[in-house]
Amino acid sequence: MGTEVAKVCHTLGMQVLLHDPPRARKEGEENFVTLDTITGTADIISLHTPLSKAGEFATFHLADQAFLSDYKKALVH
Repeated sequence: MGTEVAKVCHTLGMQVLLHDPPRARKEGEENFVTLDTITGTADIISLHTPLSKAGEFATFHLADQAFLSDYKKALVH
């Protein structure tokens, strides 16, 4: 789903920032950015991830209060 959203966004002329640690590990990190980069620069954030509570790439609470606070601060500046 995220890949399709990215294609549409590119077609509309948007700059798309990708954060996907499993893909970055497999494909190389040059096409991916950190979550801090996204919260600091993105105008729109769209999450497309399975919910997992354990493991190296756990996503439970990915968009937690700290994430939303960082994003809100970036929007104010």
